[in-house]
Amino acid sequence: MRAKWIVIIMGTMVMSVNAQPHRLQSDLAQTRLQTDQYTQLLQVEGYGYLVGFGAVVPSGDTSYATGAVFFQVPSATESGLYVNVPNTSGATDEFHRIIIANPIRLYDNEVLSFGDSHDVTATWDGSMLVFRPATDDLGRVQFGDGTNDIDLRWYMGASTRYVEFDVSDHEVLLFNTDLMLPDGEQLIFGSNYDVTQEFDGTRGALVVKPRGAYIDYAGISDRYGLEWTAGEDGLIQAAASIAWPTATRHFMLEGTNASNDDCVVDATGGLTIETDGSDGDEEIISPHTGAHGTPWQDTSWSTEDELRWEAKIRTGESLVSSIIWAGLKETNTEAVATDDDQVYFRFEDDVDDSWRLVYSIGGTDKQVDTGISCATDTEHHLVIEIDANRVATAYIDGASAAQTTALTNDVDLYPFIGIASDGDDVERSISIREQAISKDID
Repeated sequence: MRAKWIVIIMGTMVMSVNAQPHRLQSDLAQTRLQTDQYTQLLQVEGYGYLVGFGAVVPSGDTSYATGAVFFQVPSATESGLYVNVPNTSGATDEFHRIIIANPIRLYDNEVLSFGDSHDVTATWDGSMLVFRPATDDLGRVQFGDGTNDIDLRWYMGASTRYVEFDVSDHEVLLFNTDLMLPDGEQLIFGSNYDVTQEFDGTRGALVVKPRGAYIDYAGISDRYGLEWTAGEDGLIQAAASIAWPTATRHFMLEGTNASNDDCVVDATGGLTIETDGSDGDEEIISPHTGAHGTPWQDTSWSTEDELRWEAKIRTGESLVSSIIWAGLKETNTEAVATDDDQVYFRFEDDVDDSWRLVYSIGGTDKQVDTGISCATDTEHHLVIEIDANRVATAYIDGASAAQTTALTNDVDLYPFIGIASDGDDVERSISIREQAISKDID
């Protein structure tokens, strides 16, 4: 049996060498070299080379026999390598294109396979690049080997926004990019889940849970702030009859017919204040202005200091014929038009069933319906934040509820919480859990 082989010179020449000499042809228009019944080489005019096992001279673009390999010359529109295989439906054979000129390209839904048993495949489906193992949880994707490693940078829509894995500094860096954990997802510290941190979207709270350990905070904030847990230092008593030391030194009760017996300890936590039962009766928690003094009153809480005020309250069993107000004002009244400058929450049952944000700028009063219901016997977390541009944003139970335009510059405001009976002779109450205020001191 005589040995034979084929040599292909990409260009215009095809050579077949056998034990018995064969003719060598070179023709730019068309060259065909028939070596035997099983292999033919063809330079199709204007395209390139075709190698087909068991093929005959092609009659059309997709009529080559299975296994044919088609090289398209670089000057053509789509240069590269084409392989003729049965299509996925098992119908007529078709060419699957693998472009090798520039760049290397796999077309939509073509599969790149790795491993002796096709252990991992990569496919672009037209919108996603999908890496899929043949068996779930098989192997891993690895960059480097611990000795020779490479930085990885993932851009997030702009050249200045990206995540970078830095090998030399052993860091994962986020540039102009947020790391977000959705509600209920945990950030875990310690090999044994020693401390977990998550955001409870229902409560609107960041929850940190140490398992028998403790959390050590160090450092002093660049903000000055006060926190008050209602009841921790005594009851709130009427301004005219405060008895030390049974009363808190920070706050006092004001308002129409307010008296010491209108404030009691709430068994569920905090203090409850209740009106006496006549139309127009009020209970107002105000910073203490007496001789003993309190930083709640004596500190300058100015609009240009990026104030944050917040309180946790619980509404009473009925809201009919009542007004509730809480926030930052110049005076303690619930009336909208009294203070020239203010920003506070207000609810009045005969207006609507939602909280309103009231704000005044130099005597111009505005009200914004938050669309958030004030319901009976319900916990509410109220927050007002004033930014560096003096724009206040109101939050109710963790949701952004309303926003003001720029408040008047350099105006001192103070925290007030109150309830009034309005339009009927009824007793109305609210409970106060906590209150806090802070300011920028830079």
